[in-house]
Amino acid sequence: DGPAGQCRGFLQAAYMGDPQAVRLYEEFHLNGNDSAIVLEPESRADHKFALDALHEALLALHEAPLKKVGAYARVAAMRPSSGVISAWSMRAAGLEAGCHFPRVGGPFATPREIAKHALAPLVGSPYADKVLVVNEAFGTLECWAEGSLTMAENAAHKLGLARPSWMPQSVYDALLFENEAPEAAGSVRYVTDLTMMEAAAKAAVFDAAYV
Repeated sequence: DGPAGQCRGFLQAAYMGDPQAVRLYEEFHLNGNDSAIVLEPESRADHKFALDALHEALLALHEAPLKKVGAYARVAAMRPSSGVISAWSMRAAGLEAGCHFPRVGGPFATPREIAKHALAPLVGSPYADKVLVVNEAFGTLECWAEGSLTMAENAAHKLGLARPSWMPQSVYDALLFENEAPEAAGSVRYVTDLTMMEAAAKAAVFDAAYV
């Protein structure tokens, strides 16, 4: 809060793929010269709108505990005086953004088959079982960490590591590429990816072999 307790602030981070939300934040990057923009509510009405909306959202989220301690009115009056917004989109200079979408077709009819082949691409080589590729770009869920983690678990299995103790057997069996896909071939966001994330979030202790 600073020496005199006069400086307060908050940080909001969001990782999302909602085109409408991305377009909203892109409005503050019209010049495209920088990936971070300083919000000045005193001189820009649109900047004031953005900061007020964020302030109101935080108030709504914490309304109950703030009212419980009698601090709601005081916090509500603390309007943000400035801010910095950075949107990782195609307008972010020097960073840009993109998403990987493999072309399904030929011998690889589904995203799962693409991931299985990409995991060990050196077929017939003496290094076929030693050089493994783990990345969301080739996983069953592109652009999201779940895709990388699913491939990582398949790589660990290929190297002879056992199922993590925190992961249910049913989830483990479903995410292994060598088993039959439990979802329809046209599925985009694989259920096994999300189920694995849920199991990991609920686990109190991660298996040392996985970490």
